[in-house]
Amino acid sequence: AALLCGREILIEREQLPAAAPGEYYREDLLDFTVRNLEGVVLGTVQHFLDAPAGALMVIGGEKERWLPATAPFVRRIDVQRCEIEVDWPADF
Repeated sequence: AALLCGREILIEREQLPAAAPGEYYREDLLDFTVRNLEGVVLGTVQHFLDAPAGALMVIGGEKERWLPATAPFVRRIDVQRCEIEVDWPADF
């Protein structure tokens, strides 16, 4: 294990188990439209970052936003519509 410390380990997507109901692989959420509870489109998911307080979604749009990718901020993920609804003000 010491030889792998600090290294990135990658596996093929086909080797991953299916996500459980209510769980998602981050890769599957890229390019999803993000809108807030008022219906304002904040942008699209560009990538995710791991921060000490939890995962962040980096949203690209008219300005870049970093939103917590956890409850209670993420309210709903609609895979069919490729949309994520968040509890986040448009002016923040």
